[in-house]
Amino acid sequence: MTYLTYCSIASVLDNLEKLFGRLTKFEDLYADFAEIYDEELKVVMIVKLELKLVRTFLLCARKWSFDGWKHGSLEAFLSSLERELIVLNNYEAFYALTEDDLPYEYDMIEDLEVLSKFRAILRTFEVEFSELYMSLLDFVLLSNSSMVDDVLLEFIDSLLENLGDVLGPKEPLKEKLNFLKDLILFVTWEGVEHSLWKDLLARFQFVAVQAAHLSYMCWFDSYDEVFIEIQFLISELLQMIRPVNPEFSKTCARVLRAAKLTGLLHSLDFETDMGIVGNFADSLLDMLWEVLNCGTSFAVAKRDQMQMLNDGLRFLRAILKMQQEKFNLLHQKMKDLVGASVNDAGILIYSLFTKRIEGDLLKDLGLAFLDFLEKIKLIKIVTSTFDSPGTNGLGFIKFLLDNLTELARLDLVAHSRDQIQIVQKDFVILGSVFEKIDEQRNKNEKLTALWSHAIEVANKVMLLISSFDLSPLSFDSISEELLQIKTQAKEIDDMYGSEAKKVAKTSNYGSLQARIPRLNHVVVGFDDETKRIINQVKYGSQKLDVVSIVGMAGLGKTTLAKRVYNNRSIRNNFHIWAWCNVSQVYRKKDLLLEILGCIYPENSKQYSEMEADDLTLKLYQSLKLNKYFIVLDDVWDIKAWHGLKESFPDDSNKSRILITSRLYEVASQVKQHVNLTIYATSLMMRAGSCYRRCSFPMNPVLLQ
Repeated sequence: MTYLTYCSIASVLDNLEKLFGRLTKFEDLYADFAEIYDEELKVVMIVKLELKLVRTFLLCARKWSFDGWKHGSLEAFLSSLERELIVLNNYEAFYALTEDDLPYEYDMIEDLEVLSKFRAILRTFEVEFSELYMSLLDFVLLSNSSMVDDVLLEFIDSLLENLGDVLGPKEPLKEKLNFLKDLILFVTWEGVEHSLWKDLLARFQFVAVQAAHLSYMCWFDSYDEVFIEIQFLISELLQMIRPVNPEFSKTCARVLRAAKLTGLLHSLDFETDMGIVGNFADSLLDMLWEVLNCGTSFAVAKRDQMQMLNDGLRFLRAILKMQQEKFNLLHQKMKDLVGASVNDAGILIYSLFTKRIEGDLLKDLGLAFLDFLEKIKLIKIVTSTFDSPGTNGLGFIKFLLDNLTELARLDLVAHSRDQIQIVQKDFVILGSVFEKIDEQRNKNEKLTALWSHAIEVANKVMLLISSFDLSPLSFDSISEELLQIKTQAKEIDDMYGSEAKKVAKTSNYGSLQARIPRLNHVVVGFDDETKRIINQVKYGSQKLDVVSIVGMAGLGKTTLAKRVYNNRSIRNNFHIWAWCNVSQVYRKKDLLLEILGCIYPENSKQYSEMEADDLTLKLYQSLKLNKYFIVLDDVWDIKAWHGLKESFPDDSNKSRILITSRLYEVASQVKQHVNLTIYATSLMMRAGSCYRRCSFPMNPVLLQ
């Protein structure tokens, strides 16, 4: 670009922006008299729209003039255009709008004539605009521009505004160009080598310049035959950047995969980065919707997994765009995991547009999907630590145990699973002991000191989770501290003796103990039972089904239910899953809170302040249209079922409820209300006996 050309474009843009601002102020001044000056305001609005079309051309010319584009008539054209802009800027009525006081009166008819004359002059430039756009298109086709800078982005933003003005806010071409812009910004932020995505950028730039030309033509060439041709050209452009185009979707997936495989993902830190990644997550949600609508065989067959992918992306978008304060509290490694998860979602979604998904690709997609869900679960666990219910009570210990339970299930932290479960088991024991002596805790200095030490260690564990420090070594050091506390706790437990045992029977920590996977043990004899129940849960009727496991105490009903609940194929088969311990003594509100706490752990405090009827409605709304799996453990009477059943919608989507009970009568009464399959546990006695011997060799005080 010559210095003269640069100055000319800059000067024209400056005059255009001045005029645009004055017309906007003109609109604002007469907004209260819209009914009187309706025609005048419409003309002003149209002139502003046409000025925006001109601005887009100028920004386009500026961008590619930097890269060497020239045209013999450009200088003369710019000079003529600027002259007309200056004339209108100096028109008394508009010029006065820069002053604090307006002229005494306006001649609105004269104003309309001036604006109409300017519009007519703009139309005389139609041939020049088209010739210059065609020259730009030829240049862009042959150029090899690698710059994604503010000059290009300003042109793109102006173009997107034009497309919305001329073709409508939901114009597919606008939406696809906006997505491509988000993708380009994302891979630029990731630092992907330019050679890997230069073709993508070239396509983006060509489509953008062509779209700018077409939006101009669509407005100024309103003849029917021209409009039909424009619509055809827009359709062709759209095909170039639609994900259903195999070449295009393959290129996008390859670019995103390059960042993942080469480890180029940059640190997600500043607010600008959050905006880039958040906008890309937004675009991916729209793209996922297109996947479902285009009806690829894989997407149809895996609709439940698509829903989980959608939910995961929505969670990431919320963290990036609506919960910035929470995001800022995350450790840098966790922030980077958020960015990597958005990248993984992009790879998955673009791969779904492949026509034939089979063999290795099918396997790779399955593994990638599981990996994505694991990352989402981990991010949810870490972000939930910012919503803990205080830091000095039994509720805090229970909250920590829930987090440790979920954490231990993740393959991403398999290297620390044993250490996590040891810490988890220790806190269950401590929680049970402290609950027994809760009333005496503040009356005895030794108890107070021991409690403070336990809470201090619990806060250390929470800090490990929130800072994403999940190494085995970190948890080993925690275990050493807990060993000292446990030794003192055992002495206290012995001191309180039989009184503690009475309290233990109603301890809430029994349910927490039941949630923890045992260390280094395999439940022998449950495999066949587990498979049968898993098949019943996953398959069968479209209607809501209840599966009931019935048998006397000690046979391992809860253990069997837990194996089904934690089974990966079950987790992948449902949108929502929750576990609720009912027992003999219960309140409906507590049961509703426990189920909702599994679904929305971050809202536990808010829900605890709601009435039971409101919680019933909230649970129903949360489950509605979702495929859910809920375990009601240790149900003693039918009243518990009656109190909850109205919260369980039947949307004919194979939702399931699993009940465990000691009483056959309870299961048979449930059968009157829904479909029911009963698994008696007589076949589990031998396995249950083995289970008791290997799982609970000592410490009967803590058993239920």
